[in-house]
Amino acid sequence: MIAQSLAVGDFAQVAKTLTETELSLLTGISGDFNPFHVDEVASAAGRFGGRVVHGMLTSLLICTVLGLRLPGPKTIDLEQTLRFLGPVRPGDTVTARVEVIELLPKGRIRLATDAAGRTASSRLREKRWSSVRLRMAIASRHNQPG
Repeated sequence: MIAQSLAVGDFAQVAKTLTETELSLLTGISGDFNPFHVDEVASAAGRFGGRVVHGMLTSLLICTVLGLRLPGPKTIDLEQTLRFLGPVRPGDTVTARVEVIELLPKGRIRLATDAAGRTASSRLREKRWSSVRLRMAIASRHNQPG
């Protein structure tokens, strides 16, 4: 989807359950073996009362929406600010949502995003992370290779 075809209010989302396997893979790739992510016993006494998923794994779901759904392929992320409001735990289903909130000059847009988790056992939707304001550059299809 290119900037010219976007309108304020357009949105897309993706939902994914974050599994133990994905948590283990990201831990190995990143080298982040923080006990809050990998040690149930040590993390149980901590601030969140148990293990939590790496925040960046949650934010990657927003990248999935940006790069594949809205705005879509050839999107370049120029800036982002993240604020984590609560823990996402292994097994939580997280829904990442991206919405167009402003059309800017030169084919740029401003997006509001959030990722909210739903714990399988409680089935209650909880806000996991505040809106993130992103400035995006949308590459024109006619001036890009491929």
